[in-house]
Amino acid sequence: MNRAESVKKGDFYWNNVRDLPQDWTRGAFHGNGVLGSMIYFVNRDGVWYLHMELGCNKVYDRRPSRDFWMAKQFDNPRLPIGYMEYPVPMLGGEDIGCVEFEMHTDIYLGRTDLLLRKRQKGGVISEISCRFYICAEQPVIVIEQKSGEVQNWRFTPREAVSPRQSFGIEKKEEFRVDQNYQKNELPKVTIQDVDGVVSEVISEQQLANDYRTVTVCQYDINENKLFVTIDQKQNLHPEEVRDVLRREKNTEYKNAHQEWWKRYYELSGLEIPDKRLQAFYWRQMYKLGSTLHRDSPVLDNQGVWLSTTPWPGTWWNLNVQLSYWPLYTSGRLEQADSLNRHLAKYQDDLIENVAPEYRYDSSAMGTNTTYNLKSKAADPRIDNGAQFVELGNLTWTLHDCWLYYRMTLDKEMLQQLLYPLLRRSINYYLHFIWKGRDGKWHLPPTDSPEYGERCEDCNYDLSLLRWGCKTLLEIVKILDVSDEKEDIWQDVCRELAAYPEDETGYMIGKGVPYAKTHRHFSHLMMHVPLYLVNRENSDSWDLLEKSIRHWFSYKGDILGFSYVGASLMYSAYQRGTEALEYIQRLLDGHITENSMYQEAGPVIETPLAAAECIQQLLLQSWGGKIRVFPAMPKEWKEASFDRFSAQGGFRVSAVYENGRTSRIEIESLAGEPCVVETDMRRVRIRYQGTRTEERTIDRYCEITLARGESVILENTEHEKDSGK
Repeated sequence: MNRAESVKKGDFYWNNVRDLPQDWTRGAFHGNGVLGSMIYFVNRDGVWYLHMELGCNKVYDRRPSRDFWMAKQFDNPRLPIGYMEYPVPMLGGEDIGCVEFEMHTDIYLGRTDLLLRKRQKGGVISEISCRFYICAEQPVIVIEQKSGEVQNWRFTPREAVSPRQSFGIEKKEEFRVDQNYQKNELPKVTIQDVDGVVSEVISEQQLANDYRTVTVCQYDINENKLFVTIDQKQNLHPEEVRDVLRREKNTEYKNAHQEWWKRYYELSGLEIPDKRLQAFYWRQMYKLGSTLHRDSPVLDNQGVWLSTTPWPGTWWNLNVQLSYWPLYTSGRLEQADSLNRHLAKYQDDLIENVAPEYRYDSSAMGTNTTYNLKSKAADPRIDNGAQFVELGNLTWTLHDCWLYYRMTLDKEMLQQLLYPLLRRSINYYLHFIWKGRDGKWHLPPTDSPEYGERCEDCNYDLSLLRWGCKTLLEIVKILDVSDEKEDIWQDVCRELAAYPEDETGYMIGKGVPYAKTHRHFSHLMMHVPLYLVNRENSDSWDLLEKSIRHWFSYKGDILGFSYVGASLMYSAYQRGTEALEYIQRLLDGHITENSMYQEAGPVIETPLAAAECIQQLLLQSWGGKIRVFPAMPKEWKEASFDRFSAQGGFRVSAVYENGRTSRIEIESLAGEPCVVETDMRRVRIRYQGTRTEERTIDRYCEITLARGESVILENTEHEKDSGK
C-alpha cells in the first residue's frame, strides 16, 4: 500500500445532514503551524450558518502581568480572533430531508471539501460547495467557493477577552474569574466594497504596549475565492498585512501546499491491524502537521485551535512534554526542533524565574507561561504556599530535548543549548538538597504536579534530579569536557534517596502515600519516560503494576493522559495487550469524534501522546538498544512501520508477519553502536553491497555500521521450519 492510500484511511467524513458537526468536538480542522481554522455549523435564532472559527498562535494579550496565581492567563493569554460565517437557509424548514450533505477532510493534502445540495422533484434548486485549506508555506487561509457566492461569507471579530475569564463566567466557576479583569477595547472593522460588493474586510484589535492584531479578508469575485490572514506585532499597520496577503495569494500557493503535505507524510508511517487505531494515529500526525512547524511558537495547550478554555497558555508540568513525544519516534524532528528554538530564544526568562541569589548559576520554570517563558519558580525554603513548588518542570522539558539529541546526535544543539541549560536546571536542585544521617541526599518539601500535598523526597523530583545528573555525566563524556560539578553529579547518582514506596506501591513522596484520585503519573516517572528503573536493570514489574492498579483504583480524576501513562508503562515491560487496552479505553471514554480532547476545557496533548503509545508498541529505543516490536498485542499478527527514528541516530523500518518479526532494516546516520533487541533467533544479515552473514542470536544482535550505512535483517526461522 502506498503512503497516500494508508494516510487517507484516517480521513474524516460527515454525510448525514441530521447529524451536522456543530462544535469544536466534531468539526473539520486545518492549520499551518501558525494559523488555524475549525469548521462546523451553528444555529443562531433559528438560522443556520456554516461557521469557520479562526485561530493564530501568535496572538496574545500584551498587558503587564500582575503577581498572583494564574495572572498570566488573564493578562497575557492567547486571544480569540473571530469567525467567518456563511448563511445556509436550506437547512431550515420542514423539508430538511431534501438536503444532501457531504463533508470530507483529505488529511493527506490538508483540505476539506463540503457539499450541501437541496433537491426537489424538478432537480437541484440550491447548492453550496466549497473547499477549505490553510497554505502550508504561506500565511493564508483559503476558501474556494465552487458553488454559491463567496461574498456571502462575513467576518465577525471576537472580543479580545481571556478565554479563561470567558470560561469561568460561562460555567459560573468563580475561582476561574478575575473580578478585577479589565476588558480590551473593542476591535475596529473596516469594510471596502466595489459597486456595492464587498472586496475586503479589515479588523484591527488594539492591545496594550502598542500591540495590534490585524485580520484581513480579501474577496476575489472573479475566481469566487476568499483569502484571509492574521498577524500581531507592535505598531502593526493594516497595510503591512494587506501587502503580505496580496503577495502570498499570487504565488504558487496551492502546489506548495500540496507538496509540503506529501513530503511530511513520507517522513514515516505504520500499518497495524486495528484500523480504528491506525486512522486515529494518522489523524494525530495530521494534527501535528497542522499545528506545528519548525518555526512555530512552542506547542501550547491549544495549538492553532483556540477555544473558550481555562488553559489559554502553555503548561510545563506535563502538557508540552507529552505533546512533543510522538515527533521523536516518527522522525518529525524538524518540527520537534521548535521546542529547542523556543527555549533558546527565552533563556534569559528561565534565569529570571529564580530568585536573584540563584541567578548566577541556575534556571527554572514555574507551572505555566504564555508567549515567553516567564514563570516564577518557587523557592522551597521560603515558599508561602501561593504556588506549586515544582522544581522539575524545566528538567522534564529538557528530557524532550535530550530525545531530540539522541535521535539526531546534533552536537551543536547539545553543546550550545542542552548542556548549559540542563546544568543550570540541576544547579537549582543542588541549592536545596542535603545529606541526612543515612548518608543519602534528600530533597526539601516540593509538589508532585497537582497532587496538592507537599512532601520531602517527592518521587517527581527524585526521578528528574537523578536523570539530570546521570545525563550531565553522559554529556560531558560525549563532548569530551571537564566540569567542576562532575563529583556532585556522581555522588547524587550514587547516594540520592530511594524512591518512597509503601504496601500500595510508589508513594507521592516521603510521608505522603497515593491516597486520592489524581490524573498525573508524576510519581511513576522513574519508569516512563525516564527509564531509570526498567525491565533490564531491576526486577520491578510487580511494584510498578501494583502502583498502576492502585493509581487507577481511585476514580474521578483519572482522565485522558492517565491512560497514556499507563499504556506506556505496560509497553515498557512488554505487556502489549494491556498497553493496547489502555489506549482503547482512552479512545472509548475521552477522545472526541474528531480526535480532540478536553479536561474542563479543550487541551491538545492527550491524543498526540496517544500516538506515542501506538509507536511504542512497534519500536522503542532506550538503554542503548533498538527494540523492534517490543510490545505487540497478542491479537496483532501483522504490522509494519517504516523510517521511524531510534536513539543513536538510526532510521528503522520493520515488518511483522504471522505473529513474528520477518524483516528489519536499519540505517545509521552517525555510526553509533547498533544493538537490536528482536524476537528473531536465526537471521540473515544483508549488508550494503553483496556481503551477507547468517547468525543465531539470543534476543540481542550487535551490528557494526558506519555513518550512512544500512543493513537488512531477515528472519530465516521459516526456512528452518520448511526444511530449506
